Amino acid sequence: MQRFFLPSLLLLPLLCLLPALNAPFYFDDFPVLIDYEAIRSFTFENIRTYFGPRFIPYLSFSLNYQLGIGHTWHFHIVNFVLYLLNGLLVYSLIAEILKRGMPHTATEKRSFAAWGGALFYLLHPVQSQAGIYIVQRSELFAALFYFATMRYFFIVRAWYANHSSASAKIKGKISAFFSLPHLWRYGLMLLLMACAFLSKEVSVTLPLSLFLLEALFFSRAFFRSFAYFAPLAILLIPVP
Repeated sequence: MQRFFLPSLLLLPLLCLLPALNAPFYFDDFPVLIDYEAIRSFTFENIRTYFGPRFIPYLSFSLNYQLGIGHTWHFHIVNFVLYLLNGLLVYSLIAEILKRGMPHTATEKRSFAAWGGALFYLLHPVQSQAGIYIVQRSELFAALFYFATMRYFFIVRAWYANHSSASAKIKGKISAFFSLPHLWRYGLMLLLMACAFLSKEVSVTLPLSLFLLEALFFSRAFFRSFAYFAPLAILLIPVP
């Protein structure tokens, strides 16, 4: 039965979204997409004007506009893809959380729970409207990088735990943290977080979410956890 989980997470939501493939622009689509000169003209100077908390969605809008002037299906396809990717990330994230929080529960039950949670996320109107309403792409990008950062955090943190636990001394833990394999993993996590910050303002809560995952599944020692997350504070400096 598990082999049907991922295909169903793609097909069922897609069937719900397809009728909106040619839906017209609505409400905030006009001031953000149609009437915003910086979006309609793809130049370096215009790109600079919208660099900020929603830079990535606006950049994608501008690219979309160049490809499909006057057609909305170009915009909707991108939203659909982001929406479905978010559903897969939710499935993976729930599965990982259940694996660590309920290790003695059967894998089939954990997978079914993760599938149910992801399907609920995808089919709930609050989420599906983001896949249909073009300007809500900022929400989709923010969720994409938010979930991706949380999911990748488990990979990075597990690697660090496996390579630093052998030495209880602080020196050994510092050496593991600054090792090249850990640094590039940690750097990629920082990059994903930076992309979340450049998608929507709500992503500023992401460091707190990671800290909660750390406390729940890895270390409950506050100062030890804080030291591990201290470099993430660099990304919060530009946040107004």
